[in-house]
This record gives sequence, C-alpha cells and structure tokens, in this order.
Amino acid sequence: MREGDYQGSLLWVLDATVTPMGRRLIRKWVEQPLINQAEICKRHAAVEALATDNQARGDLRMALDGVYDLERLAGRIAAASANARDLNALQLTLSRLPSVISILGEFNSATLSAICQRINPLVEVVSAITQAIVEDPPVAIKEGGLIKPGFSKALDELRTVAVGAKEWLGTF
Repeated sequence: MREGDYQGSLLWVLDATVTPMGRRLIRKWVEQPLINQAEICKRHAAVEALATDNQARGDLRMALDGVYDLERLAGRIAAASANARDLNALQLTLSRLPSVISILGEFNSATLSAICQRINPLVEVVSAITQAIVEDPPVAIKEGGLIKPGFSKALDELRTVAVGAKEWLGTF
C-alpha cells in the first residue's frame, strides 16, 4: 500500500467506504491492527452488526454518501483559510448527522450505540450557517455577497450605503 500497490491489496478488498474519513480510518485499521483481544471483539461485533443488517447498512451508506471531508474542512476553518463554499459544505455535511445518528441506533451493537452517544449533531452550527450564508456563495470572500440579505440589519444598511455611493459617484 505504501508503494502504490492499492489494487489487489487487503485494503482494496476491505475498503467499501463512501467518505474520505472512512477511507482514512479503514487504512489506519489495516496498517495498525488492534492487539487487545477485548477491543478486537468489540470491533468485530460492530462489523458483524453492520454486515448482517443490509437495510440499515444501505440507509447508512446513503446518508453518508456525498458528505464532505469534515477533517479537512475543520482544518481549513481552524487555519482561517476556509471560504464560503467550505462553510456550505460544512452545513450540508452536519445536516446529515441526525440521520446518521438515527440509523446507527438501529444496529444491534453496543459499540455503534456508544458512537451515537458521542456524536454531537451541532444543530446550532447548521442553523447559523443556513441563516447566514447564501446558497451559492462566491469562491473568494473578498467578492462580497456572502451573507444573506436580512441576516444582519447593520450589514444591510452598509450594503445600501455602498450601492448608493457607487450610484452617486457614477453621476459625476
């Protein structure tokens, strides 16, 4: 795998992930296998629960399909290099969490139930982004037009002044 021999490798056989985070996790698990028997049994029970419930597994795959890479988005946000489209990608991905939590709860697995308990759906973050950011924002934040009209009265007033000033300058 390290030398580019992905196809035909154990990872290639096992990797049925639909997200970049899942792909990185399965790779880590293959490269750094568990050695504690109790942990191995817990993971095996969770995998067995996923493998035996075809309907719930399919629902989970559909809920996860198309989500953006949260680890990379979080890194961009932490580094203050995120753009508006990154924020919309974050909103879309986080909006899927309630569904993912619900579906994970359908499996007969203590490990998957524990994962459900640890997931914070961040409803407030989803709501804030949905209320503030336009649906199709510009790539560069400097272009403006990022915040929805009506979100901030002060910003709306500044926009009106800016447009009025441009029109006023255009008359000269």
